[in-house]
Amino acid sequence: MPAAAVRTSTGATLVGLRRIDWVRLVVSDDHVGAEVVGVGYRLPRSCPIPMSLAATLIASGVPHTTRHVGTRR
Repeated sequence: MPAAAVRTSTGATLVGLRRIDWVRLVVSDDHVGAEVVGVGYRLPRSCPIPMSLAATLIASGVPHTTRHVGTRR
């Protein structure tokens, strides 16, 4: 099994998901957070995660998006 698959499955186990589809970074004026979007038991689910886990998942090849909430550009 490739290292990326091991990291992804470990990340999914840590947050209680069967599969991780992507990592979403949420940026606001005073906070930066991360959440994973994937499949729980059978339904889609989103769970907050620490930035360290988000960085590990992104480095292992999981797709990611950035969402700006109420920030001035």
